Amino acid sequence: MGLWHSKAGAGAHGTQETDDYMDTSTESPGLASDCEHISPKESTVEAAREVHLLQGAQGITIANSTLRVVGRDSIVHNHHYNVQIEHTKDGEIRPVCLRGLDRTFLVADPKDVEKLANWLADINFRDIQMENSGKRTPGTGFWVLEKGVFKIWVQGSKEGPRILWGTGMPGAGKTIIASLVVEHLERIAKDNPDVCVVFAFCRYTEPIPVRDILAALLRQLLEDYPSVFPFIKALYDRHHLKKIRPLQHELLNVLQQITTSGLFRSTFFVLDGLDEASAAIQFDLIQVLASISAHFFLTSRPLEQWRDQAPDAEFFTIEAPSSDISLLVEQKISRIPALRKLLENNETLKTEVVAKVLHNSSGMFLVASLYLDMLQSCFSVRDLRRSLEHLPKGIDGMYDSTMEQIASQSGADMALLALTWVTFAERPILLDELPYAVAIDPETCKFDPERLVDSSVLVSLCRGLITVEKDPWGARLRLITQHTTI
Repeated sequence: MGLWHSKAGAGAHGTQETDDYMDTSTESPGLASDCEHISPKESTVEAAREVHLLQGAQGITIANSTLRVVGRDSIVHNHHYNVQIEHTKDGEIRPVCLRGLDRTFLVADPKDVEKLANWLADINFRDIQMENSGKRTPGTGFWVLEKGVFKIWVQGSKEGPRILWGTGMPGAGKTIIASLVVEHLERIAKDNPDVCVVFAFCRYTEPIPVRDILAALLRQLLEDYPSVFPFIKALYDRHHLKKIRPLQHELLNVLQQITTSGLFRSTFFVLDGLDEASAAIQFDLIQVLASISAHFFLTSRPLEQWRDQAPDAEFFTIEAPSSDISLLVEQKISRIPALRKLLENNETLKTEVVAKVLHNSSGMFLVASLYLDMLQSCFSVRDLRRSLEHLPKGIDGMYDSTMEQIASQSGADMALLALTWVTFAERPILLDELPYAVAIDPETCKFDPERLVDSSVLVSLCRGLITVEKDPWGARLRLITQHTTI
């Protein structure tokens, strides 16, 4: 494929062309082979942020100092270019190098970006982020964005902490806080193309090796910031033809190259649930944090054993304020028909419910949410008052009370089977699989189609102890335990 040359329109630099190309050859042999006369220069490393991959590049016009293009990156330039993507017959990924007066712009077909993204990883943390965002009660969590240490950290300056680490007990809302921080950072990045945001979620039910986490982070970078295409292309070139996958240290090396390339003024990584990874993965992730030039926001239960491994981390406690718990209770009451009907004309009783749940939950979203699940079976004011009087305190008491309710209801045997399958299955069980698992007769160990029960009914029978979550592999069921973070 030949290099497409551009004549600049009238401008400050006239129409003279130059061979003064930006260096992309370092660590990118495959890319360099497709571009003519790319000479490595020290000064070009500083200008690396001027290299852009244009999404939707077919027929793009750069004019009047504005690039009109669908994508994250934009180019401000005083000259006029028309860009056409050239395709090879064999489908090889070969970006066009657009040669201008004083810059070389690399242009890749969106299909090539997608091809490399799919090659990198199957894991998509964005689905989990969207699910977590949907779980957050409107108006909650903003206290963390108002913390002085967060405001300093988010500036991305060298004076502030490089690692901001929030710790909290199970059910304190750590995952929701991480999701809110991602949203906040992405809003900043939307208005600042030189700010980069990537994130990952760890779950004890779906252990993900560090290598796969790094690959998924690179995929995010490529999809959201196509300007990193040359780095990923070089990695692809070294492995694709040999039919081998990049090793952990190779993926880490690419991340290090990107974060030190000058493409971004600030790079933010958000990692939720570090405590839910195995001890070996925790250690590897801590080592990764120490080696990447970026700012990190972490959440976990208190992990005292790793404090000395992150000496530059600033720690803070995640505990839901009373106002957030109250908002959660109010919203959940509105979604429980029987409870909403009982309280809609009885503000005094409603205030009692909110106060009792607030007091007994001790700042834990998880416990407050499950308390409301326990109260949804109250159909009269008398039932509600009696339940409030005997509302258990703490997570252990809440579990005991919930199991008593499950055992006393119609369909208790189905609920206990569902809980057993979700608890002891060798791998996380899918929502669609649960009815078939429960339909296996415990006495004969044979599948009985007449025992099939709708999955939504089974989840409901478990009184909030089973939750449906989307993850990189699909809709899976999760047992609510002290390991669960929300």
